[in-house]
Amino acid sequence: MNMVEVETISIVIASIGVLVGVTISIMELKNIVKARQAELFMNLYDHYNDAEFVRRWGTVIYQFDWKDFDDWKKKYGPETNIEAYSSFAALGNYFKGVGVLLNKKLIDMSLVENLISPAALRYWEKYEPVIKGFREHYKFPEAWNWVEYLYSELKKRETQLTTATR
Repeated sequence: MNMVEVETISIVIASIGVLVGVTISIMELKNIVKARQAELFMNLYDHYNDAEFVRRWGTVIYQFDWKDFDDWKKKYGPETNIEAYSSFAALGNYFKGVGVLLNKKLIDMSLVENLISPAALRYWEKYEPVIKGFREHYKFPEAWNWVEYLYSELKKRETQLTTATR
C-alpha cells in the first residue's frame, strides 16, 4: 500500500468514527428527552392522584350545581364563595398547566390521553358555559384558554382514533 491509500483509509475510518459518535449522541439525547418528559408527566400525575386534588375534583364536578352563569356566580363565584371558587380555579389551573406543556410539546399527547383525558374532558364539558360567562363578565377573554386548548386537542385525538378504528 502506498502512502496515499493509507491516508485515504485513515480519513474514511475517522469519518466513520465521527458519524458513529454523532449517531450515538443523537440516540442518547432522544432517550434523555423521553426520560425527562416521563419524569415531568409523573410529577403531574402524582399531583393528579393526590387526595386533596381528588377531593377538589369530587366537590367541583359532583357537588357544585347551578342553572346558569349568574347562579354559579352567586353560589361559587370569587366574590361570594372564595373557598368554592378556589377549588374550581385550582382544577382549571392544573389543566391549564397540562395544556401549556402539551402545546410546547414538553409532554406527549398519548400520556395525557391515557392518564388524565376523562378528567380534563369532564371538567371542560361541565364548566364551558361558566368559563365563557366568566370571560365576558370579568372582561378576561383569555381565562381558561389553555384548558380549552387541552380539551380541543383531546377531542381531536379522540376523533382521529375513532376514525382510524373504523
